[in-house]
Amino acid sequence: VHFLLDASESMFFKSESAAMSKFDYAATVIASLAYLLMQQKDMFGLVIFDDKVRSMLPAKGSGLHFRNMADVMSKVEGNTQTDLSRSLMNIAPQLKQRGLVVVVSDFVADTDELGLSLGQLSFGGHDVIMFHVEDPNERDFPFTGQTIFNGLENEGKLLCEPRDLRNVYLAEREDHLERIREAGLRFGFPLDHMPTDSPMDEILSAFLSMRLVRG
Repeated sequence: VHFLLDASESMFFKSESAAMSKFDYAATVIASLAYLLMQQKDMFGLVIFDDKVRSMLPAKGSGLHFRNMADVMSKVEGNTQTDLSRSLMNIAPQLKQRGLVVVVSDFVADTDELGLSLGQLSFGGHDVIMFHVEDPNERDFPFTGQTIFNGLENEGKLLCEPRDLRNVYLAEREDHLERIREAGLRFGFPLDHMPTDSPMDEILSAFLSMRLVRG
């Protein structure tokens, strides 16, 4: 199993209603899954990316490898924008062992070339599961009263009345997710949700169930 973890600036967002940032939640889930794989004598690897590949640990199954993986994730600092499609295009030819690729990202990126990069992974013989990490405030848009919104990846600030924006935002969010879903389904790759207010055992169970179904 190859875990591909988005470490862009937006992944470090944490609202007051969340226990941890999107990155910390995703890294904790990945560490938990890697531990389970290690117990099953399976191999697992890790790629950290933002607008390019930052770290890559080839798939192994040892306890030392697991500790190295946890150490790499603990030292990540997000300060760059996402270029998901370009990163996946660069990662695909470097994954020498065919297997399951788990992309964990908030997908705050242009989706126009996502299908092309997923096609590269499919061409390489990999199966892919995508997890969309999301803060509850990003999902529900619960804001009231005049609010200043800061762009998650240096897009600037916006002062507005949230009630005027909420329906448009939620419609755009759903449209964005649908484009990601469609890009994956062209190759039979599913998109699942990873909200940071969900119990982690639900995410772990979802992954294990999908892995069992996909062989």
